[in-house]
Amino acid sequence: MCGTISNSQSETFIKINVISVPEKGKANKELLEFLSKYLKISKTSMEIISGELDRWKKIVIKTDNDLTDKLSKLAEG
Repeated sequence: MCGTISNSQSETFIKINVISVPEKGKANKELLEFLSKYLKISKTSMEIISGELDRWKKIVIKTDNDLTDKLSKLAEG
């Protein structure tokens, strides 16, 4: 997996490539599992709010932790 990061006003975008094929939610599941392990938060703290069937997804992460540093490191590779 690799990531790139970009900012647009109040939103941060990260590009993450997954290996799973996009059928029956396999790629979405892999993405959320990866983010959960990398950010050390539960999968239930995240929700795909748009793009579930698209390549571009919008995910809301509900946590009290400051994830800025972790997301920046993810984007660096």
